[in-house]
Amino acid sequence: LMGLQAAFERRAILDQQAAAATLEYEQKRVQDEFARTQYDHRRKAAEKQVEMHKELERQKEEFGRQQKAMQEAYAQQVAGFAADRQAFVQQAQQAGFQAAPAATSVMQPAMPCQYRVMP
Repeated sequence: LMGLQAAFERRAILDQQAAAATLEYEQKRVQDEFARTQYDHRRKAAEKQVEMHKELERQKEEFGRQQKAMQEAYAQQVAGFAADRQAFVQQAQQAGFQAAPAATSVMQPAMPCQYRVMP
């Protein structure tokens, strides 16, 4: 009878040790799984940040190209306006008008205009 009770006690101790070992294993497994999941999230966030940085740099370059193209188009437009103005001034001078100072774009006649009604 004493041997049977000792066997039961020994069995209870072994079951308790097994349960503790199983619990410790499960806790470590959950911690490892959590650490792996956390690593995956951080890795994906870092990859996304690199991707966003590359996209931002691409957009900056594109904006720079667009800005340069607009500046060149504006410069050409200004040059065209200046050439048109110069041609207009020359035509007006040939017609007897005198150009206003460059600050204003109003053309002044060399002599007062007289309007006549044609019959």
